[in-house]
Amino acid sequence: MGFCFFNNVPVAVRVCQQDFPETCRKVLVLDWDVHHGNGIQNIFYRDPNVLYVSIHVYQNGLFYPGKPPNPMTPDGGIENCGSGPGLGKNINIGWHAQGMGDGEYMAAFQKIVMPIAKEFNPDLAVISAGFDAADGDELGGCFVTPACYAHMTHMLMSLADGKLVVCLEGGYNLTAISNSAVAVARTLMGEPPPKMELPKINKEAARILAKVQAHQAPYWECMRSGIVDVPEVHSMNASRLHDVIRNAQRQVLQEKHSMIPLYVQREQLYKSFENQILVTPCLHEAKRILLIIHDPPQLLAQPDAVDTSIESHNAWVVDGVIQYIDWAISQEFGVMDINVPTYITHEQDADAYIPGFVEKNIQEQIQQLVCYAWDNYLQLYDTNEIVLLGVGNAYLGVKVLLINRDCKDRIAGVVNFVTGNLRPVKSDIDTELSSWFTRKDSEPSCGVRDWD
Repeated sequence: MGFCFFNNVPVAVRVCQQDFPETCRKVLVLDWDVHHGNGIQNIFYRDPNVLYVSIHVYQNGLFYPGKPPNPMTPDGGIENCGSGPGLGKNINIGWHAQGMGDGEYMAAFQKIVMPIAKEFNPDLAVISAGFDAADGDELGGCFVTPACYAHMTHMLMSLADGKLVVCLEGGYNLTAISNSAVAVARTLMGEPPPKMELPKINKEAARILAKVQAHQAPYWECMRSGIVDVPEVHSMNASRLHDVIRNAQRQVLQEKHSMIPLYVQREQLYKSFENQILVTPCLHEAKRILLIIHDPPQLLAQPDAVDTSIESHNAWVVDGVIQYIDWAISQEFGVMDINVPTYITHEQDADAYIPGFVEKNIQEQIQQLVCYAWDNYLQLYDTNEIVLLGVGNAYLGVKVLLINRDCKDRIAGVVNFVTGNLRPVKSDIDTELSSWFTRKDSEPSCGVRDWD
């Protein structure tokens, strides 16, 4: 596959295994070419004696060679770990984008490649050494320096009693290829790798490595530290903590202000957002309503320094929203409290780690929930004094409501506490949204009121 008529590395590996079955049974193939080695992967995908590790740009399947025409053929995604007897012997470290460099590659080696390679304990190690991830190769678009290639080679030389083969595969910049190849050759000849300054690792790349670890944890002992076995946890009737915290919030608000869960009649929404909308009694009779759309409470914990375990007495829940509810009720507001979970628990829940708030992933859920609350409840009430309060990333619900429903004449004020950088209020759908926020009418539809 790719640009190969003959796939050099698999041919060499098979010949060695056939000619030296007693001394060359288990082989590690490390592929640091910027493109995924789909041919090598497919050849060894079911082979328990060949550990294939590819570090490449994946870009969600958009980077060459991309996704195969046959959807049953595995690509370079991190979830493809081998099959049959070869399950666990295929490791894809697929970067989310180009631009990766020494920090990301050294982290991949230290966190994933070397621990697994040592546990595999190969009889021979082979590098499929394409140098198109090298600094200076414009097609690859990455920044791996000759010093980094030397360090990666030096680490691999510690395997298989030093039996390491480096197979030059290519690249697209002769200067980058020659400089990188010389650094590797010098290391093979016994020169120590040069000193190098490691830049900080890209945050998304760090998340990729964490996901790779989670996918490989079932197959490698060295990958299991800090990884939760979700199916096993489910067998013990466990719940995700964010669901437990919301239930505790409901109980506190019910005891303190008699707030109750709002019934959501659509089955799909109700299962996803059960207990996420709480309202004060007789909300429909309130003269003024505060609609709060907020993130879940912040969780802080101090793990054990040795085994990273967390005891419940070393964890805290920071809930800054309750003070707004207390104030609103003291001012005789009716309150509708919408908690927007970052992750919706479902029956097929099997992921040990789910990334934090990603706007595009949750925007549709927020829109469905907020618009349902408006269509079936808020717009039916008599009050024309509704105040919107957005807290954290969930402030997006305020913007979504203003854009998708004709509600501005009934909004008395908008307050947003936005997490991170300031976000634009401009909308391509509602071109007047920005100016509406700053209108100063005699009876403003948006502005500051004299509440105590």
